[in-house]
Amino acid sequence: MAPKATTRSFIHEFQLVASPKEDRILEVRFNAGRNLYNACLSEALTRLSAMRGSDEWKTARNMPHGKARTATFHAVNDKFGYGEYSLHKYAARVSRTCWIGDHLDSLTTQKLASMAFTAVKEYQFGKRGKPRFKRYGWMSSLEGKNNAAWPGAHLLLERAMSGLQHQAANGLSTPASFGLNQRQSRSLVKDGSMAAEVRDIASIAKEAVKAAHAAGVFIAVRTP
Repeated sequence: MAPKATTRSFIHEFQLVASPKEDRILEVRFNAGRNLYNACLSEALTRLSAMRGSDEWKTARNMPHGKARTATFHAVNDKFGYGEYSLHKYAARVSRTCWIGDHLDSLTTQKLASMAFTAVKEYQFGKRGKPRFKRYGWMSSLEGKNNAAWPGAHLLLERAMSGLQHQAANGLSTPASFGLNQRQSRSLVKDGSMAAEVRDIASIAKEAVKAAHAAGVFIAVRTP
């Protein structure tokens, strides 16, 4: 199979310029996400524990490796509802029956359930320790599948870009603000001026935000 094509890129976290009202909305949504993640994590751990204690699980574990053993494990997983999509249904049910549903859309709900199930699955196979529940303030990011989940996200990011461009115009920002060294940043523009480089990077980033929103590409929102 041909290798996946790549393009030159870099990642930078911009501080959002949000009003007190917008800050409060984000705080409530992150807390809703934290509560739903913890609920999904608890449910996944409970199902794993019940499954491991069943006779069916013990029978499957003692079978010789092969297709029959794999099929038996799949059947046990289905019986106890231990699976990513089963947890999606659980998360949707929880979200619909409490205040969380007023602050999280269905796609973000699914992502939180997937994140919890992945953590438990890695614990199941010994790839990590037992996952921990998130305390208040520990949920630092939420992810959806498109911008419909966060209709105001691109506006907050564009506002951050405008502030960055203003700083660049007044010589208050340098390429180092983007985690780029002098050589990397100069490769992005023809002009050798540091201020010009920062303005160019900010313009590229601002246009990328607009293009991503127009194309329906999700923009991640992360707390400071």
